[in-house]
Amino acid sequence: MPIVPHDKVPTRKEAQLIIKQLTENSKIAYTKHCKSRMEERDITTPEIINCLLKSSIIEDPWLNHQNGGGY
Repeated sequence: MPIVPHDKVPTRKEAQLIIKQLTENSKIAYTKHCKSRMEERDITTPEIINCLLKSSIIEDPWLNHQNGGGY
């Protein structure tokens, strides 16, 4: 079973689990824009990982069809 389902938009709880699994499996990719903003704001990779593991979803995920799609 893939970590990220492609057949439906996940619920908040499912999205939380997906984010946790991706983070724990080191499957997080950082774009050039992201790296640039992290440097600007003095944010480290461990801080991002900590945020992804401990934060919570406050809005329902929605499917974005732009730039290759995703949630």
